[in-house]
This record gives sequence, C-alpha cells and structure tokens, in this order.
Amino acid sequence: MSDKLIRSVDEVSWHRNGVGGAGFYAVLFRADVPATKNEEARIFAITARDKIEDARWLGILFDEPGHCAVICLDLLEKCRVRFGANSWRGDIFEPELRQAIEEIPSSGSVRVGPFGLPTS
Repeated sequence: MSDKLIRSVDEVSWHRNGVGGAGFYAVLFRADVPATKNEEARIFAITARDKIEDARWLGILFDEPGHCAVICLDLLEKCRVRFGANSWRGDIFEPELRQAIEEIPSSGSVRVGPFGLPTS
C-alpha cells in the first residue's frame, strides 16, 4: 500500500498575478476525497458523503514552504468552497505537489525569475 495521497498529476503551470503579483504554480491532480462521517458533518453543518475516488483537484503553490492551498474541483458544484465541506489541509499534499513541480515541465509557460513567459 502506498503512502502517497496523489494518484496522478495532470498538469503543472507557472503563473503570476499581474505585473507585481507573486508567482505561483497551479497543479491539476487527482486524489481521493475521504468520506465525511455524520458526526463531522454535523459540526460543519454539511451533508455526510461517501469517499470519492480519483477526484480532480487544484493545488496552488507559492515559493515559500507552507504556502500551499488545495481545492477539490469535483466538489465545487455541490458545495462550492464552503468551509468544512471543501476546505483541505494543503500541507499534507505539499511535498508531493512540490515534487511534481520539479519533475513535470510547466505547460504553456516557462518560469524566468519571477516572470512567466508563454511557450505557445
């Protein structure tokens, strides 16, 4: 059994928020969504759910360690980005996401210092 949380990485891309914003990597990946027990669902006032296997996720990573956010794309339509329903600890995905950034070329842009230059 693997200790990895991420099943696969679909795409890595370098971005920058305008001319003065901090650059970041966007990573599309697949991972399971754990089941939500009734007790946990009551705490956050959400509906309990079964495990979702191979769900689509978006990770956003800045250069600084610990600056990582993830959102489950498969839950956006159902519960959007509501706290507790579609909020996750990015730090548990961060090591695997940072490894993906090192191993997978950025699609559509190349990082040049703080800038992103289009490649297509």
